Formats: sequence, structure tokens, C-alpha cells
Amino acid sequence: MAHDFLKAEVIGNAALGLLAREVVLPNLVYRDAETHYAGTVGPRDDKVIIPVPGKMGPARELPWRERNRQIITDDIVEGQAEIELDTYLYKAVQLLREEQTLDIADYGRQVLQPMTTSVAETAEDRVALAIQNAPYTEEIEVQATDRGTYNALVDARKYLTQNRVPRAGVVAVLGSEMEARALKDPTFVDVGRAGSDSALRDANLGRIAGFNLFTSDAIDPESIYIFHPTAFPTVFRAPKPARSVPFSASLASDSIAMTYWESLDSTNDSDRAFLGTFFGVNHYEDPTDPTDPQGATSFVRAIRLVPANPVGGGDDGGSGE
Repeated sequence: MAHDFLKAEVIGNAALGLLAREVVLPNLVYRDAETHYAGTVGPRDDKVIIPVPGKMGPARELPWRERNRQIITDDIVEGQAEIELDTYLYKAVQLLREEQTLDIADYGRQVLQPMTTSVAETAEDRVALAIQNAPYTEEIEVQATDRGTYNALVDARKYLTQNRVPRAGVVAVLGSEMEARALKDPTFVDVGRAGSDSALRDANLGRIAGFNLFTSDAIDPESIYIFHPTAFPTVFRAPKPARSVPFSASLASDSIAMTYWESLDSTNDSDRAFLGTFFGVNHYEDPTDPTDPQGATSFVRAIRLVPANPVGGGDDGGSGE
């Protein structure tokens, strides 16, 4: 099937722009393990084991001024998190010679950009799925009041603190419905005051209860996910450029490493364009007893917030407290 490109005589020089969502989630999860896949040979079974420092119980106390006292030693046992590279995401198109000659005026905009957007958004969808399907041990309801979002975030902060989750780096990701509630919250702090020009600037809603709030179109509209990046170890790796094609190169979009290549199909005189990335994501569960990394575990580095009255159920306006 041939592609349907707009002919030059019916369109202006300025394109309207692609209606593409902002890819946010890959920038918020734990990506440090990617360095282990950067060499010429990857880890065994494509899996990286990330060590988690061991934690010991309370300090012991020696009897005061007793000569027969004895020192008791304790063991240090480290835990581990795993991240496996197990998915090959790609997009490919076939371009006839006539299409390349007569229809494509801007290859980057008409061909490469739609391909890149497809791979990047699909990758974010996979990260979002991992976030949504994680085994949360706690869920908090957001009340439809003036300070409903703020109060729920304060409760979430207490939960994370009680579970010893580091405060630094924790983010809150809001679906579109919960974003609207947050923007109406009088405790909202405009991100414009921070003066940041980062790639996430447009997706950063500001701060509430000490959290940086980000919005994402990839997650459930009626949920807020608060997590430390280490809750979701994630890996992207650009496939090695192909040696058997005339053109192949690595590139990155929305912090996602990809590889692009072109090859000739001599049976019908066309070129095939291919863009792909290797991908893997997991969630990390902490030991219920920090001194026993081999024992029972629970997912405490993240928490989910949901509306007390979902859309269509009850008054969504702020009534105050």
C-alpha cells in the first residue's frame, strides 16, 4: 500500500505541527543501570543485578564496667534489584522511489518525525503500564475540596517518610483529570517562579506539599502516582548500527536512545526505513524487614492517589473545608 503524502501544490510552507503528547515518564524513572548495557557485550541473560546496601538492626550495648562482657557480631546482607532488557520496539516504513522523488519535500518532518514519535510514545506507554500495574501497598483518596489535592499529598508524604523513602527525587505524576484538580488547588505554586528551562518545563505543574508535580497523558486520567525514581528501574539501549546497509545511525528522542537505518528493496525499487530501541522496565520491592533482604518484600517506594468521587459521581467543585 502506498503512503498518502500531501502534494506540495495544496499545502503551504508552514506545517501545523504534529499533535503529539509530551513524553515525560522516561525522564522520571531510574535509568542508571543503562551504563551496564553500553559495552560491546551485554550482561548475562540481558539482566543487570543492582545491589541494594545491607541494613543492620539497632546497635548493641556492652555492659558497663564488666570484665566478662562479650562482643556479639552481626552479619551484613545486601539486597538486589533486577532490570532486564527484553523488548525490541520499532517502526518501519517502505518508500517507493516515486514517493521519495515527487511527494516527500522534508524527510525529517514527513517520515522520521512520525516514526520517532511512534516509538517514543509506545515506550512511554510501557513505562506507564509498569507504573499502573505495580503492587501498591497503599492508596489514598483525593477529596473534591479546595485543599483536597494538598491534603492527599501530605498524607502520601507521611506514608513515604514512614517507610524511609528518600525525599530527594520523589515526584508526583498526575493524569489529566487529577491535573485539573491540582491546578484549581489554592496551594498550587506556579512553576514559572522556578525559572527552569529544562525539557520537562511544560509538563511540570509546580509544587504541592514538597513534591514536584508532573502531568502525563500516558497514565490513568484519574490517578496520581508518587514515586522515587528507584521504584521503577528502566533501561533503553540503541541497537548497534547495522553494518549491511548503506546508512545507519544512532539518535535520541525524549531521552530514549534509538537506531535508524535505511536499506534498498531491489524487487520493487523502494527504500525501507527502520527505527528501533531495546527496552526493559521493572518495579522494585523492599524487604519488609530491612535486616533480612532475602525475606518477604513489599512495594513501598511509590503510592497511588485516586479521586474520592470519580468523574460523573458527585460534585467536583471545591467546597472548602
